[in-house]
Amino acid sequence: MDMENIYYGRLRFKRLFELGYCKKELPLIQTRLYSKGELYYFYRFLTFTYSSLT
Repeated sequence: MDMENIYYGRLRFKRLFELGYCKKELPLIQTRLYSKGELYYFYRFLTFTYSSLT
């Protein structure tokens, strides 16, 4: 993940928060190491489900 994608991920999260679909907790960049020795970066954040909104 390069800096442009990290910026896009933060913008996506901010928009979902503004619409009320997730908590304010900022997502952390997590890493995963593949078998070929490649390092992969990703975001993970939780959104509300329909059943939690009722």
